[in-house]
Parts: sequence; C-alpha cells; structure tokens
Amino acid sequence: IIYKMWYTGFDGEHMQIGYANSPDGIHWQKCDQNPVLKIGAWGGYDNSDVWSPSVVFDGSNYKMWFTSYDGNLKIGYANSPDGIHWAKNTSTPALNIGEWGAWDDRGVWSPDVIFDGFEYRMWFTGWNGTNIGIGYATSSDGINWTKPYNKPVLNIGTTGEWDYYYASNASIVLHDKKYKMWYSGCSSDEVYKIGYAVGATRPEIFLSDIFHDFDDVEIGKYVDWEFKINNKGNNDLLINSITSDDKDFMLISSVFDNGSKPVKEHTFSKPYLIQPQGYISIVVRFTRGKEKNYNGSIIIKSNDKNHPEALVQLWMGSKLKYVRPIPDNFRSFDRDLQFGDRNQDVRFLQVILAEEGPSIYPESEINWSINDFTRRAIIEFQRKHKLADSFGYVGSETRKKLTELLNKHRKENYDRVNMVYDAVIGNYRDFLPDDFPPEIVLAIASQETGLFYNFNNELVELREDGNKDNVGRGIMQITTSDYVGAGNRANTSNLVFDCRNLINKDSVYRYYSNTPQGVEANLRDGLYALRDKYNQVKNSKEIKQFDITKQEMHWISAIQRYNTYGKVIFSISGDTDFRNNLNNGVIPDKLMRAFESNNDFRMLSKNATIITEEQNRRWCIIDDSCTYILRRDEGTIYACRAGIPTIYVKNIAEKLRSLKSPILFPKANSKLCNDLADKMDVVYNNSQTITLGCPAELKVYDTDGRMTGSLNSNRLVNNGFDPQKRDGVEEIPNSIYIDEDKTVVLMFPSDKYTYEIIGTGEGVYNLYITNVVNGEMTTFNVVNLPITSKTVHRWTIDWNALYQGEKGIKLQMDSDGDGIFEGAIITDKKLINSIVDPHS
Repeated sequence: IIYKMWYTGFDGEHMQIGYANSPDGIHWQKCDQNPVLKIGAWGGYDNSDVWSPSVVFDGSNYKMWFTSYDGNLKIGYANSPDGIHWAKNTSTPALNIGEWGAWDDRGVWSPDVIFDGFEYRMWFTGWNGTNIGIGYATSSDGINWTKPYNKPVLNIGTTGEWDYYYASNASIVLHDKKYKMWYSGCSSDEVYKIGYAVGATRPEIFLSDIFHDFDDVEIGKYVDWEFKINNKGNNDLLINSITSDDKDFMLISSVFDNGSKPVKEHTFSKPYLIQPQGYISIVVRFTRGKEKNYNGSIIIKSNDKNHPEALVQLWMGSKLKYVRPIPDNFRSFDRDLQFGDRNQDVRFLQVILAEEGPSIYPESEINWSINDFTRRAIIEFQRKHKLADSFGYVGSETRKKLTELLNKHRKENYDRVNMVYDAVIGNYRDFLPDDFPPEIVLAIASQETGLFYNFNNELVELREDGNKDNVGRGIMQITTSDYVGAGNRANTSNLVFDCRNLINKDSVYRYYSNTPQGVEANLRDGLYALRDKYNQVKNSKEIKQFDITKQEMHWISAIQRYNTYGKVIFSISGDTDFRNNLNNGVIPDKLMRAFESNNDFRMLSKNATIITEEQNRRWCIIDDSCTYILRRDEGTIYACRAGIPTIYVKNIAEKLRSLKSPILFPKANSKLCNDLADKMDVVYNNSQTITLGCPAELKVYDTDGRMTGSLNSNRLVNNGFDPQKRDGVEEIPNSIYIDEDKTVVLMFPSDKYTYEIIGTGEGVYNLYITNVVNGEMTTFNVVNLPITSKTVHRWTIDWNALYQGEKGIKLQMDSDGDGIFEGAIITDKKLINSIVDPHS
C-alpha cells in the first residue's frame, strides 16, 4: 500500500501544489519534482496561485481539481497518468464564479470531489463578498460542471452560533449510505473550528437511456432492446411497477416473477429493492404488426420523490427524431472517426456540429454517416477552433474539443427547452385570451424550430438569394419583417432595425440570441404574430358532428394563419437554362433534389408534370394529389405549396401529441394536447382548398350567398375584414382567404359552393381545387383557360359525381360581366387549355 498526498506549498510569493507519498500515512517523502502543479502563464485563470487540491483516481488516470487565482477565485482542472506530471485544462476554469447577483459571484474555491460510479460530485466554497457558504456541483466527465442549485447546500449558522461568519472548506465521505461532511467555520472572532454535518439519505433513479429509436423493423418481426434502472442515490430505491403504455412494446426481465414472459405491465407484490449503486435490467420487445408509425413510453414508478414516475420514450418509423439530446451515459468521444463511418458517435458528432450553427451544419443533415457534406463541415469546425487535425479526420485533438463541448451542449439544450417553456408561460397572456392553451404555442414553437426540436434561437433560415421578407428568424421563424420587435415594443432599437432589415446573419443572432432575453424576444414577437392571426378570425363556427366548439375552431383557424399558405417552402437560383427547362415542361434535376431535401414535403414522383402559367415567371407542378407553385423573382425561383394548406394543422397536431415527452415539455396538459390533436386531424381530413393563377380574381359563394375571396368594391361586406385594410372578405363560416396567393381555404366544407373567376386582364388562368372528406381526396384542375377583362366564369362542382368518375363540373360564362351567362359547359375532372374562346 502506498499513500499519496497532494498539498499546498508557499514560497513567500506564490502558492503551488506539491506531492508526497508514504508507506503508512505517517512518514512522508516529498517528490523531487515539486511543485508538481505550478501557476499558469500570465493572462491565464491561474497565473497567481494554485492551491487546495482534490484528487480522484479513475483506474487509469489521476484527476485534480484545484483553486486558482487571477484576481478572482476559481476552480481549475488537470489530469495525470502518474500523479506527478500534470496537464492542465488551460482554456477555461472547470468551475467559474456565479453570474452577477448569485450567492457565489465573487469567488469559488476549495473543491472536494468524489466519483460515485455515475457522476462526479463536487462540494466547494462560494462567496458573494459578504457571506461564505458551501455549494454543490455535478459533472459527467469532471470537466464540465453544472450547479443544480442557486444557493449553498450548507449555509453559515444563525447569528450567535459558532459558524455564523464562515462555513467553508468541506471534506466529504460517503459512508454507510450517507454523505458525511467536515468543514471549517468561525464566528466574528475568526477563531476557526471544525464542524460536522450529515447529508440527507435518499434514493435516486437513473435510467441508462431515456429514449430509443427502433429504426426500421420488418413487418411481422420483433426486436429486443435493453436498458438499465440504476440507483445512484444513497438509500434503497424501491420499484413499485414498470408499465408500457402500448402493447407493441412489451417488457421482459429476470426480476419479474413470471418466468421472463413478455408483459405489458408488471406490478411487484412487494416493491423491488435496488441498493445504492445497484441496478436491474429491463428488455423491451418491440413487435411491428403493420405499416405505421409507433410511439410509446415505459413508465417506472418508484419511491424517488423527485422522479416518482420516470419515463423512457420509444418510437419506430416516426417522422419525429429526437436528435437534440445526447444520452447522459455518453460522456466522451473516445474513438477516431473518418469518412464512411456510420455509427452512434457520428450522430453525436453531427449534433455538436449543428450546435455550431446552420452555416457550419444544418440540422437536416444529421444522418449518422460521415459523407462528403459532413467531412467538409468537420474541416470547417476544425478550422474554426484552430485544431491541428484540420483535414476532416476526427483525431485526438478534435475528439478532445468535441468532448469539451459535449456537456456545454447538453446543459444549454436542456436549458433552452426550459427557456422556451418559461417564456411561453410567462408571456402568452400578454397577447392571447386567458383560455388560449399555451400548449398550442409550445407546439407551434416545436414545429417552427424544425423536425429536430433543437430550439436554436440563432437559426436563420436564409433562402438562397433571399431578401428580408423571406427569412425565418429564430425559434418561432419570424418571416414577416414587420413582426420583428413588434412584441417587445422595441421598434426603435438598433438591434431590431438590423434584425428586421437583415443587415447580415449576425444582426439576427444579436437580437434573437440563445439567451433568456433573446429567446423571450423571439417568443414575444411570435406571440404578437399569433395574436394578429387570432384577431383576424371572424367566422368560426362549432362543428357538432365532431364535438369541436366554436372556440376550438377559432384556435385552429388562428394556427392555420400563423403559417401562411403561400409561405415559401424553399428557394433556389434559376438561371436561363433552368427557366427554359421549366418553360418546356421539364423538371430540372436541381429542382427534384430541392424537393427531396425538404423535410416537410415529400419528393416529387415520376408522374409529376409541370405547366407554364406565365413564361419565365410562374409555373405549376402537379404531382398526384399535390400541387406546387413556382414563382420567379429576379434570379430566384420560390416554391410554394398548393393543394392542402391544412397540412400545417396536421403538423401541429403531431407536435401536440409529442409535447409531454420528458425531453420536451412534460408539464404540458396531456389530455388537452391529445384532444386538440384529434380535432385538428379531423380538420385536416375535411377541408377544401381553391387556388387561382392570375390574371383574375377569385370569389367563393355558399348557398346562403355568403362570400369568401377577393373583395369587390361594390359588394356589401357583412362580417368580413375592413376593406380599407385587406383586399378580401371571409363570410363563409370557418373559411380563410389569402389575398397574396389568391387562395381560399374551407374547413369542413358542408355546402354546395359556387366558384367565380373574374378576369382583370387578358391572358390565361389556372384553377386548382382539392376537396378532402373523411380523408378521401378528390382534385380538379383547370389548366391555361383563356380569360379577358370583365369576363366571369362561374364554376359549380358535384363532388359525388367526381368521386364516381362521372361528369360533375359545370362552367357558366359571362363574356362582358353584365350578369348574363351566355353559355355553359359540363365536363369531368380536368379541363384542358384553350377549349373556350374568350371572345366568342
């Protein structure tokens, strides 16, 4: 046995750390190479003194935490293979002082660290200039630390007690399931004494994984996956029951008294005891019965008061991929990575790259594999951080940097979710009625931030050759420039001006930053926009058939308006060759790839056809039941959706069902989320969309004469918008008119409608109507139909006849707008161009 000691020495000028060893703990021999840990170079956080070491041996390396001084007291970190030759982490201290106003904002020192088998725990002394107490921090790797509490865990005594002036310099031992502390204390006489304290005993549940993706399982097959339930507390953990909320995810374990048979739920007749540092293994057997997406949870009920119900999130085939969190049991990047590698480490590497910002790595590229794109991003990352191995190979230096950023990523992302939740709950009533569910706002934030729930407020979705009115800003993707700063009454701020006018990407980062203030600014601007959309709704009506109230329809209509129907889904540069292909009915490969890479819309099929609406300016793509509009603005082609704009309502429904995930917003009202999601799905499956290609105006009438569409100046408006403010009206219940896209949306179309097209110039128009009833879709397209100024085309459609493949479309024509229709045509689903002479 060799006893090893690291101690503080003082040469009259600097404190530094020495080393000694002993065969018996009494007779000590100092190292000839002392001091083994010296002060740092000028300008470093340890350039004056280093002292008060705490050392842990992890089986292969020695790890030291020490007090440093550069004008402020901080805690540094070093590691060594032998306890003598030490390498400091010189870039930043391991534990810094608290933010201004915190209880430890003037200094942290005297660390004492232990490793309990799961994580590193540190007790340290903190000071705010007046009071000194003992704080607590945790770390998965000993380098990146989190302070879970904003106050000391052992405070000074009350006035008159022996330690009411100081309580510091803790030394901790875990013994007999209890944390025992000895510490220094004194009263105002500054006569120091040693005190003793005992930490509370409690169990602490720790799951080896909190989510799992079963990837793609063959229909009729099953796959087993194992996770562990650990007790990292200091008292017995009692497991009462383990339950799967979906029969497709069954449970198997040797601790079940059923011969290891798969079960959906197991309740222990007597709580199963897991001792401190112990664990049990649970196998989840997923069986795929048919072609669909699967989502489920495993619920573990125990006597852990902080987490009485721990959750493991499961899924297979879902579009929602929780790539944002990295599991807690992944603590470092331990293996080199190179081009062609495909594994879990690559996925976590890509998550860290995405945190560097979309200019280095867009979240949509996270795919577990190092391809050319990822290799180039690694090179950019290596150059940014000035790493020696800057050629796309992930070697030791890059791994070290990635590991350094790992805990920063983990902490910031969980904090980011909390910031979003706090900002929504703290602000939504400033903009919306008290009964408006905040869960809707959280779902919109989840949808707008992207499939990967990264909640990166510094994400600037800048379209190719885009302008200031075509840029998604922050978590809520504020695209309309006028909304920037509107929710914060900060319109005169230079930051707002720069962000609104998109001086550059950095101008957005500065206003919508990943700070509590930046996140709140973005959420408030998004809430302002949502209030604007909410106030536009004047025609909501209950749907008794589906038990949807008038108020719920008001919410759903506001949600649909938040994401404008004509919102650009992507943009690409369009040179002369590109436009010529479009004019000739050829879909360029570049355009096909753009659809393929867009996560919200499926790629174009081989049946897709393109129609020129206006040479070199506007085109339409028809692909089975989907229709897209392409618009050219100078050198850029913008792709907008047509056909089913209520897909946004469906997307929000998916997000509502996912909100209560433990990695998202577990405080969300689960019943409300599921009920609203079901009703939104009904809206999606019962809607009609009418989109017109100019030059003309669009009006839709119901049998009561109510109109939704372009506002004719001589028409009396009953309960639509102010004609001075909008060039449209919405009289039909549960309808939306989008003037800039000449589109009408009818939610729950339960009437026979008349569609009027009024010519405003000479040319041709295109009309696209998509009707969905109980999920069954029928489309009707008019292609390149000639029209002149004042000409009126009145369409009526018998959808039942169309469903049966019969002629159900009637077109009446008024050539001069005098109200007299000179002729009529009855046709089937598609009216081909030029069959009507506008002058006849």
